[in-house]
Amino acid sequence: MTDIKKRVADSKTTLSLLMGPQDVNNLGNVHGGVIMKRVDEAGALAAM
Repeated sequence: MTDIKKRVADSKTTLSLLMGPQDVNNLGNVHGGVIMKRVDEAGALAAM
């Protein structure tokens, strides 16, 4: 495995998603688990 040096800015990741009815509760708030799933995805993309 080789060390590849890159700047923090090279790992910038932006996800833009449309939340649907399956992602919200009865009050219209997005479930915390849905948000954390997206945070996990963004972290994985930034680490690549």
